[in-house]
Parts: sequence; C-alpha cells; structure tokens
Amino acid sequence: MKVIKKKVSNFIKMLSIKQLYFTAVLPLSIIGYILIAFSVRNVYFHQIKNTLTSETQNAIMNKTDNFNRYFDSLYYATDSIIYSDATQQFLRKNLVSPSTNDQLQLAEILNNFMNQPSDSYIINSWTTSNPMITISIQNANEDLFSTTAVYETERKHTSALLSLLKNDIISLHGQGDLYWDSQSKSLYFFRAIYNSQISQPNQFLGLFSVRLSKRVFSDAIGYYAPSASTSYCFANLKGEIISNFSLLSDSDCRELLKKNKLTLYHYNYHISSPKLKYGNFILMGIVNDSKLYAGSYRLLRHLLILTTISLLLITGSITLAYGVIANRFNQFIKKLNSTDSFGKASFIHMNVKGEFEELEDVYNSMLVRVSQLTSSLHAQEIATKDAELASLYAQINPHFLYNTLDCINGLISLQKKTEAQEAIISLSKLLRFAIKERNIVPLKKELEYVRNYLFIEKIRYQNKLLVLIDVPEELHAYTIPKLTLQPLIENAIIHGFHNSLNEVIIAVTADSDEKSIILHIKDNSGGIPDEIMDNINHWNPSDDSEKNLSGCSGVGLVNIQKRLRLTYGNNYGITIQKNNKGGTHILIQIPKRSDL
Repeated sequence: MKVIKKKVSNFIKMLSIKQLYFTAVLPLSIIGYILIAFSVRNVYFHQIKNTLTSETQNAIMNKTDNFNRYFDSLYYATDSIIYSDATQQFLRKNLVSPSTNDQLQLAEILNNFMNQPSDSYIINSWTTSNPMITISIQNANEDLFSTTAVYETERKHTSALLSLLKNDIISLHGQGDLYWDSQSKSLYFFRAIYNSQISQPNQFLGLFSVRLSKRVFSDAIGYYAPSASTSYCFANLKGEIISNFSLLSDSDCRELLKKNKLTLYHYNYHISSPKLKYGNFILMGIVNDSKLYAGSYRLLRHLLILTTISLLLITGSITLAYGVIANRFNQFIKKLNSTDSFGKASFIHMNVKGEFEELEDVYNSMLVRVSQLTSSLHAQEIATKDAELASLYAQINPHFLYNTLDCINGLISLQKKTEAQEAIISLSKLLRFAIKERNIVPLKKELEYVRNYLFIEKIRYQNKLLVLIDVPEELHAYTIPKLTLQPLIENAIIHGFHNSLNEVIIAVTADSDEKSIILHIKDNSGGIPDEIMDNINHWNPSDDSEKNLSGCSGVGLVNIQKRLRLTYGNNYGITIQKNNKGGTHILIQIPKRSDL
C-alpha cells in the first residue's frame, strides 16, 4: 500500500497544473455536473409548481365563464318572451283583476315560447319533459301568472318574493339577476319588464321570474364529480354555502371561505373564489395543495439528493487539486522570502515541470529588468521635478504679475480708485484660484478665471483688446485641468501686440459630441510657426520632443499639451491650426467628465 501511495505521489509531482486538471479535477467535475444536469433536466420544481397553479386557476376561471355563459343564454332567450308583441300587449292592459281567460291567454303565450327551439340549455331541458323550472310573470298590479299548474302555497311564495325584491330588480333596469331562496332551496332568475314602445321606453310593466332547481349549479359549470386536487362549491357573499360539490363538509367550506387557507386531515387547502356575473354568488375553487404538488415535491427531493452528491464530488476534486497546487506555491513563496537582493543569488530554481517552471523563468527575468529600471529611476525623478516646475511656471507668469501691479500703480496715480480696487480684486481672485483650487476644476470656474484675467488685460490695452466668450451653459459642469485656457489666451495677446496689431480679437467658443468637449480659441495674432505647431500637435509622453518645444515662445502651450495628454491620453489635447485670415485657431479636446 505504501509503495502504491509513493508511486502515485511521485506521479502527481511530475504533473503540470494543466495535466493535473485533466486527470483529476475535470473528470470529477464532469461527473458532478452530469448529475446536476440530469437533475435540472428532470426537476423544474418551481416551473412545474407554477404551471400546475396556473392550470388550476385557469380551470376555475373556465368554470366561472361557463356559469356566466350559461345564464347569459337564459337572459337572451327571455328577451323573446318579455318583449314579444303578445306579452307586451297583455301587460299594457294593466288589468286589476285578470279573468281566467286572461290568465290562460298569458299561460298560452309562455307555453308557446317554451315549445320553441332555444339557445338556452335550461329552456331546452324543460321542453324535453324535465320539469326543472317554473316561469312566472307578475304585472304592475302584482298579479302572478305561471306556465304550469303550481300549488297555491308556491304561487303565494313566489308572489311575495317578487314583491319583496321588486325595487332591487327594477334598479337593474332590465338586466337579469339571480337570487337564492334558502326557504324553498331554489334559485330564481329575475328581470324587470319595460314597455317596448319608443314613446314610453321607461314604463314599468311587470316582473319576470324563472325558478330553477339546485341542479342548475352543476349543469352551469359542467361539473359533477370532484377530482383529487380540485373541487368546487357555490356560496354567497354572506358566507352561506349554496351548493357543495367538494369532499369537504359545509362547515369546512365556510371556514375555508373565511381564511382562504386551511389545514384539514393533514392536507393543505386554499381557495380561488371569483365572483360570478349574476347575483351575489362566488364560485369557490377548492385546491388541495398537498395532492396537487405531491409529484413536484418528490422531484424536488430527488433534485436535492443529486445536487448534494454532485457538490461533494466537485468539492473533493477541488480540494485534491488545491492541495497539490498549494504545496507548490508554498515552495515558491519560501524561495521568495529568502530573496534580499537583485543579484543572481536571488534567482529561483525549482525542480518541477510545467507552469511553475515557466513562473520561475518569468520571475528571474523580472529581477533582471528591475535591476535595469532602478538605474534609470534617478533620471526619471529629475524629469518629474522639472515638469512640476514647468507647470508652476505656466500657472502664474511673472511678467503678467509685474505688468498688473504696474497698471494698478498707474490707476492709483491717476486717482482712479474704483478701477484700482476692481483690478486688485480680480488679481486676488486669480492668485486664489491658482493656489487653492484643485488641479481639476469645473469649466465654469475656469471661465471665471479667464474673465478676471481679461479684466486686468483690458485695463492695460483698453479698446485694443476685444474678446468674445460663448460657451454653452450645459457644458459648464464638466471638468477641465485648471489654467488650461488662460495661457492660450495670454499667448494670443502677446503674439498679437508683438506683431504690431492695432487691435487683437479673440473668440472662445465650444461644442461637444457624445464623449468629448471641444473648446475653440481663435485670434488674429498672425499665427505660430509651422515647425512649432507640428511639434506641439504630435507631442506624446513617450517622445523626446521637449527639446524642440522648449524653444517655443509660449511655454504655456507646451505645458498644456503635456498636462492634457498625461491626464487623458494621446486622443486628447490641443491642436493648433491657422485661420484663413492669418490668425491662429487652437482646439482643446477633453473628455466629458463631471468628477473632480
């Protein structure tokens, strides 16, 4: 046994991670996932449960629709009785004491109707010698007429019932309604009869009544025997059980109607109780959840068992692979911890094959590169400091500060106290912005800085300097590196007056697309030499082109291009072009960002 264990251990040590994966992890994972796939394919517990619930609910709604259609057919069939010419003429007489002939006349009308083919199942069943209904009409004087001979007690009961419900029936304006009479255990269908003449459409002529047996409930929904999981029961809104086709007692049905859910005899029940179109009845669809979902729960148990087995297999395979890989990593880390220099003595050599062999080669090569990079670190630090000094130099031009103070001194000498104060305030805002604001500021603040700067410059140049700033307000919230625009405007002013222009005109505008903002600075300064424009336009951080740029008279252009491309990448920055009229057009492209 020890010999076999040793051979297996030696074999595993010689395997790469990839080989170990294919010989240990993958086979076990495949077996585990096959079991999971099998369980998933055969057990969709929630889907099955939802499907069963939906099918049961649809069945209940179908029964409800059957009931409504059943009595819709009766409603439309009765139109041919109550609105026939014979019935209307008879009721318009409004006889106080109808004679026997009058009663026979109306009975004949009703019998003729009953003997005609109809779309109503109820009426057709009566014509096939199944006396399940009695049709009655009560005129406006509450005289009752029926289709068949009935007991006097029944006639009186029907007449009293119609008188009791008369106002409720009339309030329906001719629509049909159902009423359950608990005394006679019968279901009644009522309608009010109105004059069919156009001249008197709202004249009340009487009431129409159909007495139905209790069997009509089962006929209406086409249901006679309960199933294992679903059964039905009719009740009214008062909670009275009218007709019970379920396996539960009436008292259990009443309790279930109150609570909607109930546990009886170790079974869980719930109901779906849609209200019916006619009367104050509801159809209770009683669902035995325990029987309905019994099969689903069995499948769920199978799923849990198979998933547990799959997880155990996967966990075992991962644990095995982890043990081997972790051991090799520990050896590698131990070698790393013993490294204290970048010489060849720090190189790592492990007696393994595969990925760890490649890893030690990469690590040793990295030590060589680190040694080489260290030698150039000092030079890079010096270059970084030079860039920082150049940035500070670009922020506040000493010549501008000197000229500003000179202008303020002149204003004071000329007794222009207000102008001098405004100039001092503008200068203080410039200094505060340059010193205190973050490196990235909203475009709105950058434009305010430019306006303060131009206010001071206009004191110096008076009407010789004309500047237009038109930047849409929707762009003001986006950010820009501070002191980006002012050095460019300063450069245009210096070049313009250096070229002996009588008037320097500068326009600052902006537009945008989905991802970028493009600021435009146009002037009539006479342009920038092509060589300098080309060097600035094509500058990138990896170039050694600063020697060419350092000769440029506008140090701000160099610094701005450098800052923008180091911040946003080579796709952004400034682009310098010549205007058609000999001036300069500078485009500053920055990304749309709102973060500071």
